[in-house]
Amino acid sequence: MKAMCNAISRICKFFYWLSGLILFLMVVLCASDVVGRLIGSPLGWANELLRFLMFYMSFTACIYLVSAKRNLEVDLAAIFFPKKKKLQGKTHVVGDFILLAVLIYLIVPTWGLTMQNTQGTSSAMQWPMSYVYGIMPISFFVCALAQLKNIIMKFHSWVEEAEFEEVEQP
Repeated sequence: MKAMCNAISRICKFFYWLSGLILFLMVVLCASDVVGRLIGSPLGWANELLRFLMFYMSFTACIYLVSAKRNLEVDLAAIFFPKKKKLQGKTHVVGDFILLAVLIYLIVPTWGLTMQNTQGTSSAMQWPMSYVYGIMPISFFVCALAQLKNIIMKFHSWVEEAEFEEVEQP
């Protein structure tokens, strides 16, 4: 189980670095386009590629954010019940399962969107739009794996905590 969680963490870390690389490419491409405009020779396809790279960067970074638990979380239990730590832990698990369900659900419609757009092409680069939309089902699938890893790690820590309390009580 630990090996599987470590493998998922390594996959998520890969997407973290990939999103950073895409951001670097966006900066270089944008700077190249600006310089090209200044000298009177703009890159006609740069704006479209920048939009595609922004799309890819967002979905690849999302994978790491879910894995590292840095996604947006509204913790109403901490607001309404600040002294009940066990209740807060249980509401976090419910929220984790809801997020997992949403991520799993989103795989199918985004796959359908990708398959519907195999014939359509982009205007400047003439790329099939399925190349652009293909990152969505991949991202949601890996995000679901990362969220499953987070849930497993949370239950594993609860089991270790319970075992520690049993040993401590004699």
